[in-house]
Amino acid sequence: MSGDAARSGQLPPRTSTPTGSVLEVAVADVEDAIAAQRSGADRLELNSGMPLGGLTPSLGLLRETLAEVAIPVVVMVRPRPGGFCYSARQWRVALHDAEAILAAGAAGVVCGPLDPQRRIDGLRMAELRDLCGPRDLVFHRAFDLLPEWEGPLAQLIDLGVDRLLTSGQQPQALAGLTRLQAMQEWAGTRLAIVAGSGVRAASLATLHASGLRQFHGTFSRPIEDPGYDDAPFRFADNDHLRELDRNELNAAVLELQRLDTSAAGG
Repeated sequence: MSGDAARSGQLPPRTSTPTGSVLEVAVADVEDAIAAQRSGADRLELNSGMPLGGLTPSLGLLRETLAEVAIPVVVMVRPRPGGFCYSARQWRVALHDAEAILAAGAAGVVCGPLDPQRRIDGLRMAELRDLCGPRDLVFHRAFDLLPEWEGPLAQLIDLGVDRLLTSGQQPQALAGLTRLQAMQEWAGTRLAIVAGSGVRAASLATLHASGLRQFHGTFSRPIEDPGYDDAPFRFADNDHLRELDRNELNAAVLELQRLDTSAAGG
């Protein structure tokens, strides 16, 4: 999406799955968003608080990102860390955030509300579906906490969810590969399965061979913030700076191109 379209609030079309693979990169910084696009990412997921699993980013970050990149940007809607079961007030915050995110020109929203019994909160997902209109609605890895997958996957399809980001209900995608493949085969074209968690250039061949064609990763590396040099303490144990590892992302893009060409018989 262009910066002009973002500033005008123009509705982008819902993102469709192309013939080749799709590589989505999770970012929390404008510089990383620009670098990811230059390296060949197909789509961005914009977050804040990535060490906490991803939280709703600021409107300032979203607007600046949309002004700088042309590829689709979907945006995390998660009003707080610590799980996915929200109070009524917290959910109202999430809806306000989603409205503002879509008005700013995002390609869609990413969310995963659960109820106290660790089930998908269908009523809240339906609210988001209505809010998103023609734009993408993505259910995130809260799905991996559910006790089973077939019923919830059918529920997401009935709700009109476009994509599911999942590691196959395991800590990382390679460990959940068998279930990811089953999910992809079961969903068919009704919903796209996006393999996430631990996705790197070296893992793509195994994931791709299973029939998966959408992949999500941070492709990041830790760096030191000079403001913390020789500081007597950190404000939180997980308060560490990361940046996009361009070499790793470049390798992943090239690997997917190779795999797609090979699968097509080229």
